[in-house]
Amino acid sequence: MNILAFMLNCSMQNLECVQGYKKDAKVVVNVTVEGSPGPVRTMVKLGSSVDDTIKLVVDKYSEEGRTPKLDKDAALTYELHHSYFSLQSKSRFEL
Repeated sequence: MNILAFMLNCSMQNLECVQGYKKDAKVVVNVTVEGSPGPVRTMVKLGSSVDDTIKLVVDKYSEEGRTPKLDKDAALTYELHHSYFSLQSKSRFEL
């Protein structure tokens, strides 16, 4: 199991933050993949599900040629955590 840790200025679970923005508004998400030397930065639409965010990050990670290699087909097994030190993962269907 790989752990993806993310940090947002505007928490994805805080729907008040999403309100007042257009549906096509995006935020920059920094995601650290366990074993990778640095975070992946990618743009994510406000209101995207955790599952969509994971898919975007895995695609960006592979596109950049980072190691260790991630299996794109195994994206459903990845988890998204608030930080590297957090044991609680986000639900796949949370916004």
